[in-house]
Parts: sequence; structure tokens; C-alpha cells
Amino acid sequence: MKKNKIMLSVVSGLLVAAVAVGGTLAYLSDKSNQVENTFTIGAGYDDNALTLDETKVTSGAALPTEPGAERIGENQTYPDLLPGSEFAKDPTFHLKAGSTDSYIIAKVTNAQEAKAVGYIFKDAAKTTGFDANWKKVANANGAILSETVADDGSLNGYYLFVDDAQAGKIVKGGENTEAIFTYVQLDSNIANGALEAADNQKTTVIGVAVQATNNTAANAVSEAVNLLK
Repeated sequence: MKKNKIMLSVVSGLLVAAVAVGGTLAYLSDKSNQVENTFTIGAGYDDNALTLDETKVTSGAALPTEPGAERIGENQTYPDLLPGSEFAKDPTFHLKAGSTDSYIIAKVTNAQEAKAVGYIFKDAAKTTGFDANWKKVANANGAILSETVADDGSLNGYYLFVDDAQAGKIVKGGENTEAIFTYVQLDSNIANGALEAADNQKTTVIGVAVQATNNTAANAVSEAVNLLK
């Protein structure tokens, strides 16, 4: 959303004092000063306020095995994988400086399918699974997880960036999230017959920033799901 400044003007009415004396004098009147109140909307978001990047893969070079300083926000290909290959893939969101305080919600697609054919997602400690600071909050179909809607066990779905208490973490302008996952490995025990299914797998990540001020994480999740469905 482009930064918009909206001005709402409230102008006072004219105050009139009237005095009647008998029936011969004209009404006396006087006009007050005008008071104009202007309300302006806060910083909001500039274009490209929320960006996503990851460690760059350099064509012709060995795949990065650790997160690197050179990053890229485009689709990438990880070529020439072999069973046991582990490489750095660390999708991370960045909120542009000057943006309003925000909750960050990510949608992950096709990760479960990649897992099913032999890919292992790991966090920064190389523990299997997504980073603990990303809490699954809705299924792939957008159903918000609750007492009545259970997690389907799939890696696909919507994730909220959270703090150590698993509550929605407010990200300020100029800050970034933890990577959703940091490494991906092709299972060393993958069967030869499964390699064809593992070829050309695509996992996608996209995210939304929703204002945190005067809002709740639950409302932010609902808004993000509506935007990303």
C-alpha cells in the first residue's frame, strides 16, 4: 500500500449571540473564530515495505552450505543435488524502516509435497522442522486453527512470526524476522526410484505485514489469510 496522507477537517459552527430588547432594536450578533481540526494518518507502508530474501545461489559455484551475506529476493534453482546434499535456504522477511509496527504472517506452499519426496527442512540449529519463532496458525485452505479446527499436520499453511512465548511478535520498521527455515537437505536414504519425484520440486513462501497498533495478532492473521488465499 502506498503511503497515503488523509486529511479530515472538522469546522466549528458559527456561534451567534442574540439579545432582544423590546421590539425596536435589531438583533445583535457576533461571529466566533473558526477552529479547524486536522487528523493525519500515520506512516503506514511504502511500496515494497515488506520484502523477502534468502542466501544467494551463484551459478556455476558450489551450493552455499551456510547462510551468507549476499542475498537475493528472486526465484532460485538448486542444481545437481545428490542424496545427502544439504544447503542453506533461509527465507527471511524485512520490514522497511519507517513502516508502522507490524505482525508478519507467511504462507508456505508445497513444502509438504517436497518433504514427502525426500526433502528435509531444518532450523538454524539444524533441527528438523521450521524455526520455532514461526507458529502455524491456519491450514493450507485458510482455516484458522482453534479448538474446533485442528492442525492437519502438513508443513503447508499460514505461519505467524512469534516471540519465545509463542505470542505474535511485533516487528518494527527496519527490523527483520527469523528465517522460516535455514537449511534444506535431500534425504541421504532416498531410494533411487524416488529421485525422479524429487526433481524440480518447488516450495514457495509469501508474506503479509499487518499493522499491530490498535490490533491483535488474531485479527492480523485473519486479515493476512484473506489477502493470501
